[in-house]
Amino acid sequence: MQKHKQKIEYLFAILLFFFGLYYYCFRILGFDLAYTPGDFGDSRFINYVLEHGYRWLCGIEPDFWRANFMYPLKDNIAISDSMAGALPIYALFRFIGIDVEPSYQLWWLSCCILNFWLCFVAFKKIGFKPFLSAIGAYAFAFGINNFNQFVHLQFNCKFFVPIAIALFYSFLKEPKQKYFILLVLAIVLQFYCSAYIAIFLIMFLFFFGVLYLSYSNNRKLFVAYLNKKLLIRLSIVTITGMVLILLVALPYFNMARALGPQKYSTIVSGIPTFFSYFLPVDSSITWQLLRDTPAREYPLWYLHELFAGIFCYMGFFIALIHVIYCVIKKQTINFLSAFLVVSCCFFILLFSRTESGHSLFKYIQMLPGFGSMRLTSRFMIVITFVMIWLSLYYFSKFSKERSIWLSLFLAFLVIGDNLFDNKKMSRSLTQERINKTERMCNLIRSQNTANNKIIAVLNLKDGSESFHLDVMLATQKLGLYTLNGYSSTCYGNLCAAYNDPNHIKLSNWLKSYYIEESKVTFIND
Repeated sequence: MQKHKQKIEYLFAILLFFFGLYYYCFRILGFDLAYTPGDFGDSRFINYVLEHGYRWLCGIEPDFWRANFMYPLKDNIAISDSMAGALPIYALFRFIGIDVEPSYQLWWLSCCILNFWLCFVAFKKIGFKPFLSAIGAYAFAFGINNFNQFVHLQFNCKFFVPIAIALFYSFLKEPKQKYFILLVLAIVLQFYCSAYIAIFLIMFLFFFGVLYLSYSNNRKLFVAYLNKKLLIRLSIVTITGMVLILLVALPYFNMARALGPQKYSTIVSGIPTFFSYFLPVDSSITWQLLRDTPAREYPLWYLHELFAGIFCYMGFFIALIHVIYCVIKKQTINFLSAFLVVSCCFFILLFSRTESGHSLFKYIQMLPGFGSMRLTSRFMIVITFVMIWLSLYYFSKFSKERSIWLSLFLAFLVIGDNLFDNKKMSRSLTQERINKTERMCNLIRSQNTANNKIIAVLNLKDGSESFHLDVMLATQKLGLYTLNGYSSTCYGNLCAAYNDPNHIKLSNWLKSYYIEESKVTFIND
């Protein structure tokens, strides 16, 4: 009977996964892969970075950290996420002969699949049954929380977050060496996927760990389990993990130092307020009634679309009310739910601001490594998993006899909570992306009569900055270098240098690197 029930639970998980794959992934991609997630800007930049990594693996590019844009700038890949941790997925499709654009689509699809199944495994490790684990995994991998800043597809590589948190929780309960080794590995891999997410993950684990070991009844058992031999082994694992992180952190550090710290006044408008957490994305069908919240009127309102769905918030608010009630009534508090909700509150307070612009992040920004951080809202990627954990925790308290019917109800709830209009999603026509690159290739071929290895395309029509990506992708395909570069952070004021027909700023750029202007082909687009 038990085996039969378990089979039903896993069948339910598989069916829910395939529904999410259809409803979330293929409604965006199209079954014929006619669309690619993201716009013609940031999405294509991530595609460029992944292709650069693949070319490096093949030996075509000599330096992983030095791509062919903003030539000859060193460590230019560190301007954004290097995608090193997610590169093997993309490279696998390229190695078997699939072209650039479909490999990128399949890479995104693979990340979605990993988000679901690794989250499912994490919730199982925490102690939830397959029914609830599958529901939590659906909310994490296919929920509208994924649409917040959807164009930044590097943040879809979040699959090590659930695993790291689950392993850390297991280690706190029972400090076994294998848990710690896998935990450090998960953190390192997440850092290689996205340094932003990894930093928030490490901060959460540290704060949660301090709370747990300070107040949990399990802390004496934890301390007693540790011995000198085990501590030495854990120290070696920690140092190894730090060295592996430093391998990718140093180029970021050098680039951040060259660019200089972000001024608080320039990023404060993107820091969330109370209303940001209740502003859904425009594509949400279920929660259109919340679109008129004050956050919609903010100058950078699209950075404030942080509503993660009622299922994610449900456990957080129940836990918050429950903890407050227990404190007032002087009743016994469940430490796990208390630690999780306090950790969430701590992060929300730390990375949010008041309407007048005051934020604790102003002081965090002074710490080493935080000076170049621009978007604090990305901490929600970590906190969303914790909120889902809280929801599953309270639903798991219902009697076992109702578990099947409860899970079916929750499945309908979580699906309905995350309904979206795929026509309002940020996606671009796959063929048009290919055509844009090919048109630029033809333009370069026709005007580079001197066969120079360095290309600069001037944007005299004052069009979109995404034309830089046309140049970057085209020169990458042609094996050339370019002065053009696409990034939200301009190095040496380059972003404003391409609208000048006399290209004075670009000439000064070349002089600073002792490059003769005659070796560069300037093209007017």
